[in-house]
Amino acid sequence: MADRIRATLPGVEVCIGCHEEAVTDSPEEEKIRGYDGGGEEIPWQRLYRVPRHVFFSHRRHVHVARVECTTCHGDMGSLTRPPPRPLKKIAMKACLACHRDRGAPIDCVSCHR
Repeated sequence: MADRIRATLPGVEVCIGCHEEAVTDSPEEEKIRGYDGGGEEIPWQRLYRVPRHVFFSHRRHVHVARVECTTCHGDMGSLTRPPPRPLKKIAMKACLACHRDRGAPIDCVSCHR
């Protein structure tokens, strides 16, 4: 339900889906397997903040609309360590353009509460 209130950070089970076996030789990638093996969640450093009045659901965007992560977050998969700041800025203008391109609702109440 938290994902219906605000954008959330992925759990280790999402990351381990691609990183169960080594993809790179990065120690950062090895940390993912360590968290998974230890039953711990990844202590993420938040890069994005969505205003409290904005409704956002990763499920609706990723699973239902099939929007690729790189569309909003940039090519995070090519990095060998966590970025110090977002690769792409998420702004209302970009969200509206994407909604228009995909025929998704652009009425205010779809995203603003």
